[in-house]
Formats: sequence, structure tokens, C-alpha cells
Amino acid sequence: MIPLLIFVALLIFVLAEAFLKPSAMKYFSILISTLLGIFIAFSYFEILAAQLIKNGLIVNMAHMASLLLIFILSTLALSAVASIISKKDLNLPMWLKRAVSMSSSVLLCYLVTGMICVAFSMAPIGGKWLYPRVVAATQLRDGEIQSSSNLLKADDAITGLFSWVSSGAFSSGKNFRMYHENFVDDCYINKFHFGEDIGLIAGREALNVAGKTYYGPANKLIQTTKNERVDKSGEKNLHIIALRLNTRSSEKGGAAYNNMINFTTGQLRIICSKGSDGKTETVYPIGFLNQSGKMQQLGPVEIFDVRSTKVQGDNPLIKAVFDLPQGCKPAALAFKQNFIMELPRIEETED
Repeated sequence: MIPLLIFVALLIFVLAEAFLKPSAMKYFSILISTLLGIFIAFSYFEILAAQLIKNGLIVNMAHMASLLLIFILSTLALSAVASIISKKDLNLPMWLKRAVSMSSSVLLCYLVTGMICVAFSMAPIGGKWLYPRVVAATQLRDGEIQSSSNLLKADDAITGLFSWVSSGAFSSGKNFRMYHENFVDDCYINKFHFGEDIGLIAGREALNVAGKTYYGPANKLIQTTKNERVDKSGEKNLHIIALRLNTRSSEKGGAAYNNMINFTTGQLRIICSKGSDGKTETVYPIGFLNQSGKMQQLGPVEIFDVRSTKVQGDNPLIKAVFDLPQGCKPAALAFKQNFIMELPRIEETED
């Protein structure tokens, strides 16, 4: 509802001016400048956010602020250049000027609404403030995400467009689409329990893979804490990844928030590559092993308390269980909003 109100409010203001003072060149150039501003913002906001977090500045708001700041500054700069180049409007009939001006205005308002929605998806506020993207935790199991979009789907359109552009013929292998296949979903899952001592940001040394033979096909007989086999049907592709957590605060490069290491299951995820076309899939843990080797089963937005595994020390070891899709190869590990590390080549080990 709120995204629709934002769009309508922008539309009324911009359309009125476009109708009364039509200028095909002006509104079209602003539209192109906004589009380029979006591409620039998505290309560089994570770099700026990383520097802000490193220096302890507006840590939880770093990504939102960086995206909006770069978008606004780059769009204004490009619009200023465009206005100089296109001072003289095209000699068109009035009806055509109005048509171009108003259609450009509609697209402009849609793009701006999308950027606002994406920015607020990373904001340190409740996940239902803008619209309820992710359903209740009780309805989520087995690593599956059920999400809903708003009526306009402007945030999905913006991220989808940039993902498509970033994975083009001239892109590198490490593009936005590879690491952020479900960017908006991941943002809302990340802050599902915000305000409950669950941090949104991780330090640059928050976790690391433990050992060389860090994961491999899990034993098919692995059981849950309720003594039930995890792979009852024999069709799951279970893998275990052992991780060392850094108990320092996120501001000091660690994984702790308010002196606690709690996180939702969906804040930890594996990014798997599918074939050679650059497509990826995000996979969430289905649970964590305790000291006795049994799996504590959790949904993607349920809270995992590291203390529940009864591990000790400054670098506690946790073992996350994933059900990887067939044909998918783990490429990277992501944690919370900002931590991404590449995974070395998989070494097949029996656990």
C-alpha cells in the first residue's frame, strides 16, 4: 500500500508539471539520467557502505544511505549535464510533446519509487513497515522462502533490471546477479527480527570456513533432535559446512551484536552456480548440528542461538546443514547484509 501511495504522490506532482510545461527533451533526458543513476548506485553502493562500516559510521544504515546518496548525486549530475546539452526543445506538435513528457514522467516516477523501496528494504526498521514481504516464520520450513511483492513490484523491477544489465556480455564473473539473485527477499529476511538483538551487519572477519575439507555429502542417517531422519525419502542432497565465528562485535570485524551471536537461519546462505550461463541459486540452511551430532531444524527466519550448540571459546565452531539442489555447485557464502566470501573448490568428504 505504501509503495503505491509513494508512486501516486510522485506521479501527481510530476505529471502536473509535465502537462502544463511539456518538454520532450527535458523529461526524456531526466528519465535517462535517472536510469543511469540507478546503474551507478547499484554498481558502487556496497563499496561505499563497506568503508562506512569499517570506520564505524552509521553501521546499520550504511547500505541504505550509500545507495540513496550515490543515486541522488549521480542523477543530479547527469541531469545537469543533460540540461546543458538539451537546452533547446525539439520542434514537435504540442500533443506529441505532452505525450513524450507525460510518458517519461510515469516511467520516472516508477523508477524513483523502486529505488525508494529497495533502499528501505535495507533500512534498520521493521520488515513490515513498507509492506509484508516475508510471511510468518511458522509457515517457513525446509529452507523454502514464501514471499510476496507489492502491487507495483517496482523494487523487483529495479533489481531485476540491474541484474540483467550486470550479467551482460561485458560483465565479469562476479556480477550483482551472481551474488544477489534474490536481493529484495534477502534484505527482508535479514531484518525479519530486527529489534530482537539480531544485527543486520556483519564484520569483515565475521566467519571463516573451518579446515580444508570443510564440507561434503552429509551422512544420510543424520537425525534431528527429535530422533527423526532428516532425509526420510533419500532424495535430499545434504551437505554440511563447518564455520568458525568471530565473537568480536560487528564494528570490530566480528559477528557479535550487543555482545550476542544470534542470527536468523536465512541470514546465512550459500550461493550456488548453475551451469555456465552465470545463473545462481540462493540456498538457506535447514538446520544446525549440536554437540551430539543431531540437527536442530529451523526455518529461514527462525533464530539460531550459537549458545544452543554449547560451543565455547572466542571462535566457536558451528556446523550448518544445507540441502543443495542437484547440479548446483557452491560458489560463495553470504552472511547478513554485507558479508560475502568465495568458497574454494568442494572437497568431497563423508561426515
